[in-house]
Amino acid sequence: MTFQPFRSFLLTGILTLFSIVSGFSQDEHIGRWKAEEEGEVIYITLDSTGYVTMIIEGDTLGGPSFDMDGEEGYMLYDVTYGKPFNTIDFHIMSKEYDMLIAMLPGIFKFDEKHRLVLCMNFESADRPQAFVEDDMIVLDKMTE
Repeated sequence: MTFQPFRSFLLTGILTLFSIVSGFSQDEHIGRWKAEEEGEVIYITLDSTGYVTMIIEGDTLGGPSFDMDGEEGYMLYDVTYGKPFNTIDFHIMSKEYDMLIAMLPGIFKFDEKHRLVLCMNFESADRPQAFVEDDMIVLDKMTE
């Protein structure tokens, strides 16, 4: 008696399940996130098309279009899931010239409460090499 068809079916099912689970873990960052620090509320939306929008004390920065001191801009992000940590880069772009104005590299992780922990180096353009409390922001995912 041969179990080859069953083995193939089982292997296909496991691989399909693994690809579904892997797909979910690679887009955990997508969504609207909220942080409250020192009485200040910050919203960050990371959408599935690569735009990032931040709302800080009612001021909007980013998304597909925003005002940068009289010039129209937009803000994108890139993420890479990996070891020793996940990376995230924010790109502030000029809409008129379609060129990079500034980039802020960072790292991120999810804590035990599944909050998004971002760490950015605001002192230089270097990517952080560790999660330093003074450079971190912890965000809760908002439900729709």
